[in-house]
Amino acid sequence: PHTWVAASQLRQKVDHKRTIMFLEQIILKHSMHTKSINVKEQPDGIDFFFSAKTHALMFNDFIQSQVVSHISSSKQLVSADKSSNDYNYKHTYIIELAPICKEDLVYIPPSVQKELGGSSPVGLVTRMTTMIQLLDLANLKCWALDQKSYWSHAFKSICTKKQLTEFVVINIEELGKPSERISGLNVSKIDKLANFSYIGVEVQKVADFGENEVRYYTRTHLGDILKIDDHV
Repeated sequence: PHTWVAASQLRQKVDHKRTIMFLEQIILKHSMHTKSINVKEQPDGIDFFFSAKTHALMFNDFIQSQVVSHISSSKQLVSADKSSNDYNYKHTYIIELAPICKEDLVYIPPSVQKELGGSSPVGLVTRMTTMIQLLDLANLKCWALDQKSYWSHAFKSICTKKQLTEFVVINIEELGKPSERISGLNVSKIDKLANFSYIGVEVQKVADFGENEVRYYTRTHLGDILKIDDHV
């Protein structure tokens, strides 16, 4: 017998499970798993199975209210009674999560740069909810894209947290100006926006301590956060 009627498949094409793990906690917190009759972990996500299509649709709506995501659907005929015009289907929903995460560095396509009013081609993801908040590292402006705007362009990360090297802050030089308020495509007001300012920092790789005295000087947007001896 076919025990499930609808399946919602969470998927994210990244090399980690940070977003999936975050969603697991949110799903449990709001008891959105209680209508599922089975849950299966997959290499790139999680499958949730439901005994009714309406339960899957409610689950899908909840996910889209939490993160930037796109849903595609398909159905498979299970049985048919042509005399009574009765057809039974299995419904499958693929919920694709945006393949970027907080603290990722992203390349902003020229079309998006233009719509944002002339942003630089590289942005830092500072927040991921139902909108993607980006920091323009060239001028410290903050931009935000909603789900519709993001999926119209669907850009990806060019550098993730996993690719970073750990440094320690040796010295700090004040430079900066505070970041401007948020702007961008289809933007709602976002409260408690972090303020960023430029500072110059002298840093050394943690792995080089005791091995050599090679140091690097760079500019960073973390002027309101970093202190000497911090690890970055």
